[in-house]
Amino acid sequence: GVYKVIVFEENIFILSALGGEIMAFDTTGKFRFKLEKGRGPGEILYPTDIALSETRRQLLVLDRYRTLKTFNLNGKYVDSEHLNNVALYIATSGEKNIYFDSNFDKKNKFYGLIKEKNKNICKFFPKKGDKLCEKSNLIYPYPFNKFDEDTVLVYSIFSDTIYSVCSTQNEAFPFYILNNMGKSMNQSE
Repeated sequence: GVYKVIVFEENIFILSALGGEIMAFDTTGKFRFKLEKGRGPGEILYPTDIALSETRRQLLVLDRYRTLKTFNLNGKYVDSEHLNNVALYIATSGEKNIYFDSNFDKKNKFYGLIKEKNKNICKFFPKKGDKLCEKSNLIYPYPFNKFDEDTVLVYSIFSDTIYSVCSTQNEAFPFYILNNMGKSMNQSE
């Protein structure tokens, strides 16, 4: 099955749900390439998510939760970066990468992380008080929505706040807070 589809210019990038295959097609459906599986440089092992950096014109592959692999739009390997924190999902905003941890790493004190050029810029969505997740490894629904080329909205099923991450800012800002009849999911009881 299909896990994720990204359409950019004349390219369609697909991450399959089973086996973690990453394939590219043109907009007429003609096969372009498939990223090679393996442990070597430029090969993918177990991709959990893909994103596209419009600014850098690159396909980003989050592989095995802790490695970010970068490819050009023709599937040629560009670079690899080891992540110090586990991440399940990735999105981009300008030059920034936004990561989301679904509680696989119990040491993380946050769910969200913004990075730029191998440097942590901002951590957001603190885990404190999240009793449901303290003992479980939940797979969250996909936490990102591309608002425009420079802005990504980030949300969690355990928060009533939708955050905005913009390429011109170095933190996540509340974009919208749901009104639950005067009660907030973000406050401790």
